[in-house]
Amino acid sequence: MRQEQRDMPQQRRAFAPANTGLISTLGNTTKRLTNRAKREVVERIPMLKVRDAQRRQRRRTDHAPSLPRLESREQEHRARLETDGVSITSLADLDLPDTDALREALLGLQSRLQSRLEPGLSTIRVTNDEIAEDPTIWRWGLNERLLDLAENYLGLPPRYYGADVRCEVADTRTFDVRQWHRDMEDDRLFKVLIWLNDVDIDGGPFEFVPKPVTTAASKTLSYVSGFVSDSRLASAADATHWQAAVGPAWTAVFADTAHVFHRAKPPTLRNRYSLTITYSSWHPRKLYSKVPFSAAQQARIRANLSARQAACLPDIIGN
Repeated sequence: MRQEQRDMPQQRRAFAPANTGLISTLGNTTKRLTNRAKREVVERIPMLKVRDAQRRQRRRTDHAPSLPRLESREQEHRARLETDGVSITSLADLDLPDTDALREALLGLQSRLQSRLEPGLSTIRVTNDEIAEDPTIWRWGLNERLLDLAENYLGLPPRYYGADVRCEVADTRTFDVRQWHRDMEDDRLFKVLIWLNDVDIDGGPFEFVPKPVTTAASKTLSYVSGFVSDSRLASAADATHWQAAVGPAWTAVFADTAHVFHRAKPPTLRNRYSLTITYSSWHPRKLYSKVPFSAAQQARIRANLSARQAACLPDIIGN
């Protein structure tokens, strides 16, 4: 048994995709402020920051001999993630099993999202129940090669948080994740974003600042967490450094959103349809509630998973 599995607490809560919508606004706000306060304390007190970094590095050092071997294309993605924090490819180039089934399932969900477009809505998400109807999308993120890449980049066995399928409506509004920020759930994150339609600069691409520039800008801004305006970010990272992950349908983007300033650029002319799947280490800095799948839905998602795949999902889904 891996050390990381032995270290897992008996009772824990895992964070869920943002489309659960079942926790009260007050509870979410309280939890968010508490998590931010903890991160502020660790980040602002040098002794605690060093101790936290040393503990995480020990875990990675201990696990290093157990890291799975990567194929050459995955090695290239890992190298780009290490240097830039982002690597852009396509589903065709990834050539993962069950990709045709994934496309078909995503196109079906895209049609559902299109049917729900109405004035006043800026973001439309597929529900957990819809995701669980056909576990193809959820289970695609458990592909062994994806887990190999996630584990190598994170340096630890990955914890998997499932799928978020959404439409960002072209209303030009700037709010929430359409603002610059870094994700602070863990010291490293591994995300996969897939465009369901063609995405250009006016269609709300994933916009990011490469890792070295983000690191310098974070120091200049004394950044710990929260949203940053365009003007404030530009004062520390010139806009010439801002990059956009544009591309045709089925473009795939690997990103460490903990290490790059990023945003969903507000779409102005075209809606953006996308899938996001997320992984962290076994010991994230921020804990969320479970995804409320029923017993039958859990059974469909977990059916015929390997021991490794099942180990990525311990308490992420539940009643």
